[in-house]
Amino acid sequence: MKLRATPAALLLAAAAVASCERQNPAVTAETSAQAPGSSVLAKLDSIVIPLIDFEDTSLEEAIDYLRVRSLELDSDKPIETRGMSILIRHSHQDSPDSPSDNGISPIGASQFQRIPRLRAENITLTQALVQTCEAADADAHVTSIGIVVCPQGTPPFPNFKSESGEVWKKLTP
Repeated sequence: MKLRATPAALLLAAAAVASCERQNPAVTAETSAQAPGSSVLAKLDSIVIPLIDFEDTSLEEAIDYLRVRSLELDSDKPIETRGMSILIRHSHQDSPDSPSDNGISPIGASQFQRIPRLRAENITLTQALVQTCEAADADAHVTSIGIVVCPQGTPPFPNFKSESGEVWKKLTP
């Protein structure tokens, strides 16, 4: 069987690759006059979530919720720059016997504490990340590739997206 690339298929493929490779300008467009990560921190503080109500929630579910809400509530123009890149780094990535190298634990094998109860109203994305991570015994870092959430005491790099990078600020105490 021979595959033939049509112009329409090539355009769709190029758009898909561009979409996957798009970097968040808030992370990459730091000016020399600003401290590293300052635009990311400003964006985290500008997104206000009207209600968070987690009960017996996994960290992965909570972070997915925060990702979606950051897209919905971010008013950045253009639309392509909305939301925040939030990665979860599982410590098993350090192990050569790791069952997965993509940063995702096998089903049901989360290394984080479940969040028994977390309810907040009109909370910034920064506060939401801090409270969510504290409840799940995790750390959150502002880095050169976005927000990286990892087990307490575990460095954010390497992770499935990048072997190395700059850590600009630790959000959790």
